[in-house]
Amino acid sequence: MEDVELFDIFVTWLYCSTMRFSSGSSYSLMDIVKEWKSANNRTVNDCDGTLMQLHYFGKLYHIPNLQRDALDALHDWYTSSNMPSPQWSTLVDHYIAAPKASLLRQMLVDVFCRYHIANIDIMVEESTLLMEAGMEFQAAAFRRYSQVMSKVMGGSLDPMYDLNLCVYHEHANVQEREQCPRRSQKYDKSVYPGIV
Repeated sequence: MEDVELFDIFVTWLYCSTMRFSSGSSYSLMDIVKEWKSANNRTVNDCDGTLMQLHYFGKLYHIPNLQRDALDALHDWYTSSNMPSPQWSTLVDHYIAAPKASLLRQMLVDVFCRYHIANIDIMVEESTLLMEAGMEFQAAAFRRYSQVMSKVMGGSLDPMYDLNLCVYHEHANVQEREQCPRRSQKYDKSVYPGIV
């Protein structure tokens, strides 16, 4: 995506964010991206790439609300039952592009292990094509999957556990986390060792 396109979506998000606070309407970043792509004759199937770029844009220019909205939309994109499983190469690309210690990386692994683990055979097959980058994601996914499955098999975790999106937001403090609208009260903290 060109910088002009990204900036156009950012300006629309900024305008809609202002409207959301004054009118109480809920126009999400995902709606903005889909509408922009449709209006510009672009495929809607690659919204995740645009959302990742918006997340990085927000980080680069210190716009935490844009980062959070992009992360929320990315999470919703990957966990929606209406969407096909993400392509393995796309997940790996996003994983590698994210900073090593970022919670975004952890979210990509967690989402894969919770919602797309049925595609593990594709992951193993394609990881040899992606070499080192694919192996790094694969190792993180297997490590995460074994942590979660040991809790599921031991009966301490429901196999249909919820991911708490708020955990990945990188809130500035505990008060901000407590007030987060995407915070789930029913998630299992043991699913997030070292994060919560």
